[in-house]
Amino acid sequence: MSRAAVRRLLALGALLAIASVANCSPGSSSPLNSNCHAARPSIANGWESLTAGRIWSGVHTAIGTARVGTDVVLAVYYDASRYMTVARIDVGRNVVCSQRLPSRFGGWDAHNGVTVALSSDGTVHIVGNMHASQMFYAAGKVSELRSIRPRPMIGRDEDSATYPQFLRGPNSELYFVYRAGHAGNGQWIVNRWNGGRWQRIGPIFSDRDSNGPVSAYPTPFTLGSDGRFHVAIVWRRTYDIKSNFAVTYASTSDFRHWSGLGGENAVGLIGPASLPPIEMTGENAGLLNNPILILDDSSRPIVIYSRYADGGPNAVFAAEPSDGHWRVQPLVISQKKLEVAGTGTLSGLPSMSLSDDCSNGVAQVHVNFPPRELKIISVDRRTFRVSLSDPQCQTWHSGLNFGKPSSAGMADASMAMADVRQNGVGALVPFMFYWQAQGANRDRPRQCTRDAPLACNPPPSDLILIRRAL
Repeated sequence: MSRAAVRRLLALGALLAIASVANCSPGSSSPLNSNCHAARPSIANGWESLTAGRIWSGVHTAIGTARVGTDVVLAVYYDASRYMTVARIDVGRNVVCSQRLPSRFGGWDAHNGVTVALSSDGTVHIVGNMHASQMFYAAGKVSELRSIRPRPMIGRDEDSATYPQFLRGPNSELYFVYRAGHAGNGQWIVNRWNGGRWQRIGPIFSDRDSNGPVSAYPTPFTLGSDGRFHVAIVWRRTYDIKSNFAVTYASTSDFRHWSGLGGENAVGLIGPASLPPIEMTGENAGLLNNPILILDDSSRPIVIYSRYADGGPNAVFAAEPSDGHWRVQPLVISQKKLEVAGTGTLSGLPSMSLSDDCSNGVAQVHVNFPPRELKIISVDRRTFRVSLSDPQCQTWHSGLNFGKPSSAGMADASMAMADVRQNGVGALVPFMFYWQAQGANRDRPRQCTRDAPLACNPPPSDLILIRRAL
């Protein structure tokens, strides 16, 4: 073969490789109208990392993640210009495709997270960038990013939406839950994907009781081994967090019929008094609206929440079923009292986060009483035992060191992380995203200062996908 022929073959091979990257989908019959490029992963200390894109770092908001099949991972986030962006990462071929959606983040409201899920028919569903504002919903096919376009979901009760959550049912059906309305006066609504369209199941939590407007702050619904959805709820009177006044629990199989402890049942909308409460704390009790619900292997619930202890300091309590009633006991009591009051996304208050992928059937709740009073609560799903523990549980990412954020010039910056679930709503899978972002600032813009000259216009951060090296 002549040298000229060899050069022609090499050029043809290069063109085919470029076309393959541009299509960004094995076997794709048409190129995608999106930005695709080959990504070179780096490997260090047994971990493989890949840059999925550049993410806005002005404030930490939740990103949407999902694994599709075995070799494709999705991330939906706000890019460097704050536009909602879908990234499709083919980890088998090290190719990243991205597509902007016509929704731009204002930049400072930490409520405006994104969530994503795939239904069993292969449709990808994306909701986000809203806080008591018009719902942004887009749907399409993972294999063709240009098909993902905005559309109404149902077309009503969508002009003031917050807290989107997708759920997988016991038969892999897909549900969507969100709040319509405002804090202190909001209605929670459930839709179901059926026959290629969304259908309204109806509202589920009451927005009023005998004393006036109320608003529910539920945990994420958890599907138990009994095939029922379980939820714990903190109830609020007004916009101000100090008006939180009750903690309740319920389970359901259809979002219409509800059960509590002791054989109590309710039908239709449930409110603070529909089922036996865990605790009626009353207002100004320091009750936070971030409870955590953990189910044991038999779907028995444990509810962990924070309020003031006797005498005033903040504390974390655990509520467990006992002879048809709730037994509430303090687990951790802080050395001081942090005032629980205010509106918006508040910082400087006690926080709790759940590590639900521990080995040996253990779940762990990480508690932080600011500035740095840290505790770990372990819940054994097999024995129903709740205890304080020192070491963190072993997970697939144990030993991973994210390093310190390069936060020079920024305010309250830290590393943010997002787990990945199969189809967005299934089991946790061994992938994780991380990036750098500033903390919440009561949903208000940051001001640049002498100590933080970049706080009002921070540089974007790399959005990194990580897994163990193969």
